[in-house]
Amino acid sequence: MNPILLDIPEQFETERLLLRAPQNGDGAMVNEAIRESYEFLHEWMKWANHIPETEETEANARTSSEFFIA
Repeated sequence: MNPILLDIPEQFETERLLLRAPQNGDGAMVNEAIRESYEFLHEWMKWANHIPETEETEANARTSSEFFIA
């Protein structure tokens, strides 16, 4: 079967979790989570080498959204 023809849900949601592709406008929410978790993130995640500005996080969300669509 051609993978492009598969119907895959756009998101998965449980009582405690929403899993979906990044979207425009996610930057502020993701940036807040990074700031709250930075102490732990930077020890394990190579990308967490500094606390980003909200604009940088929004740009990353938009880039990730484009990659997801492609």
